[in-house]
Amino acid sequence: MRESFKPSGFESLMGLAIAGIIVGFAIYQFMGHLAHNRDNQRRHTVASIQEDVRLFYASHGYYPVTLSQLSNPPTATGYAYSAFRAGTEVSPNSTTNCNDRQIRCVNYVIYTNQMEKADNPYFVRSY
Repeated sequence: MRESFKPSGFESLMGLAIAGIIVGFAIYQFMGHLAHNRDNQRRHTVASIQEDVRLFYASHGYYPVTLSQLSNPPTATGYAYSAFRAGTEVSPNSTTNCNDRQIRCVNYVIYTNQMEKADNPYFVRSY
């Protein structure tokens, strides 16, 4: 008669440890994939806001001072927009220095600091 194999406690513990490591790595990879997808959604939202700003410019000849001037203002939170007059350095650290009456807004920056996998801040700007 053949003897059945009974693993010792140490062998069982090693098997569970290896399985735990594999499961942990799979969860880590999956969570990274989800974070990457959220970053892509943020990029898409920034691109959508940028398109609305470009349409405003096409209609009015200048960029809006605030996003609330758009016909369909974004409802997403975590995004910032600044508009600038000519000659201003356009960066996420610059502050709005134009208005839509005397000083026309000719440049803009749209950005978010909520990226998980990509560099912060993620931004787009006019050229």
